[in-house]
Amino acid sequence: MKLKMLVIILLLLMSTSSFGNTLKEVLIKNNIVSEDIEISNIDKNITSYAVLNDPEKFCIAYYLVDGSGFLGNQIYIIFYNKKDLKWSQNILDKEKLGIHTGSIMDIRCSKNYIYLNTHITPSAGRILILSKKLAFDKALSGWVLAIFEDETLVYYNSQVHFAPTHYVEISIYNLHTKLHNKIYPMKPFQTIRLQHIKNVKAAYDKLGEDWFRNHNHHMDPELFNNSLRGKVAINNDTDSLAFIIAYDNKEYWSEEVKLKLRSFRELRKRLEKCGTKTPLSDLLFMSLYEDLVQIKRYCKNQDAVLALFEEDKELHKLLQDALKGKRKKGEKWRKHFVSIDVNWENPEVWRKISKIIEVPSEYTEVIYIYQNVNNGKEIMYKEIVLGKLRNKYGDIPISKYLNSKILKNIF
Repeated sequence: MKLKMLVIILLLLMSTSSFGNTLKEVLIKNNIVSEDIEISNIDKNITSYAVLNDPEKFCIAYYLVDGSGFLGNQIYIIFYNKKDLKWSQNILDKEKLGIHTGSIMDIRCSKNYIYLNTHITPSAGRILILSKKLAFDKALSGWVLAIFEDETLVYYNSQVHFAPTHYVEISIYNLHTKLHNKIYPMKPFQTIRLQHIKNVKAAYDKLGEDWFRNHNHHMDPELFNNSLRGKVAINNDTDSLAFIIAYDNKEYWSEEVKLKLRSFRELRKRLEKCGTKTPLSDLLFMSLYEDLVQIKRYCKNQDAVLALFEEDKELHKLLQDALKGKRKKGEKWRKHFVSIDVNWENPEVWRKISKIIEVPSEYTEVIYIYQNVNNGKEIMYKEIVLGKLRNKYGDIPISKYLNSKILKNIF
């Protein structure tokens, strides 16, 4: 009987989640009145949609709920010009257009085009470019980052989700000339990137080819792990753009340093905030306890963690006993540690631990600044460690680096 009731509840939940909102409900929610406008699907349930709604325009792209649990081949689009009160709508048939995509993630609009960012995998998307009359123009692999006034699109290239490394590739596409240009990474590489590649290659060489073969790894140091930080900044007046790339330094760290990073993340962050001054913060005890719990649960070789402290026998024993200790239910973290050994109240113990678990910067933030993006001249770029630039100009938004005066100094 209980199983039967559970099945009924699950079916009800599935049926409820599959219907969602009607198109009319979504329009009302966005303060769009549609009673006097003939719009198809107005009372039908829609799914996997995105909306653009600003003072001048409204646009929605959506799929219909068909009860199958899958997205159909047709994407429905409605555009409403709020100034002249004109509506337009269209249907994109993905099968006929030969494009594969999923949910609509967001909608962007420029002077002459509409851009649908759509989902494929967590690391891949498809940009559908439409005219203002909703006619399909082109599909690009990736997602929109920025749009210049002349309709030059800056976009992030799709990546293989389960690749051994994840790295940023950024391209520009001009909708008038139909020309593509990959701007990151751009050759010839400059000093910072070349040095990072050299460090990664040295680490790869130590591992040997068998390791890469067994781990199905490309073994290409140029394809090192890096990520985009924040938004891309553009400046139409100076025909320039900038963005920040975070280089992952862990790829060439020793296993010992990686172990320090993984094992004591919470305590390291807490030490940076609280320090080891007297009286010791209760939060230090809490953070160490959290790290030790994680070590006991997930670290396959606890002896390797203890070995980090082997040069200090007293400290080694303190950590060893703490790993073995069991906290009573409801017991305060400080009391738990002090009950194991009173030396945990000694600030010097924490100072020693702080020094041992210290690690280098996990990431290096590098700013990339480009000139001549659209004017037909050769594109120029500079890479600079972000900290150095901020030491010179202050902690300002990266868009400020694109004014003509600073650009002249940079280039």
